[in-house]
Amino acid sequence: MIKPNFVDLTPQASSGEGEYILFVGRLAEYKGIRCLLKAYAGIKSLPLKIIGDGPLREEVKRAVGHNTHIEFLGRIPSPEVISFMRGAACVVIPSECYEHMPRVLLESFACGVPVIGSDIGAMREIIDESKGGLLFRARDTGDLRDIIKRLIADKDLRHDLGRRASAFYHTHFSKEKNFEIFMEIYKKALFSKRS
Repeated sequence: MIKPNFVDLTPQASSGEGEYILFVGRLAEYKGIRCLLKAYAGIKSLPLKIIGDGPLREEVKRAVGHNTHIEFLGRIPSPEVISFMRGAACVVIPSECYEHMPRVLLESFACGVPVIGSDIGAMREIIDESKGGLLFRARDTGDLRDIIKRLIADKDLRHDLGRRASAFYHTHFSKEKNFEIFMEIYKKALFSKRS
């Protein structure tokens, strides 16, 4: 039995009314920030807000200087990050590395906000339309751009994905579900020790 990570947030469904696209993470190549910046070059409808810090900070700031639809917020406290998530149309996780269970993914789902993620590693198993998200081909700028545009254009899809994300979080990753799994692991450990 595998016990997943969890975040202690009260799940809520998104209205689908979010006013921006959000990236939260380390500003490093392996997190896919360059791919996202390139994908966003042709998008003018909703702004992209970037939260985080890292070695590509100056590159992100230069991109902001060339595109008025991108805003760089830097590193901010966790409660503020959650507040920004709750106001987002979606959160993009363009990782180019094999991540197990990104915290940003769980926080987004808990906030009832859809996720667009790269189809690599565990995200390929966690993210799909029935669970509150959409996948794009990792490192494929055009595919990412197309999926962002699709989500921006379809408010009903955003609402449905947000509802599914919240429900999926509640049934698989909430603190109550985590406690249930944790206790099951203890029971199995105790039973195997007595055998």
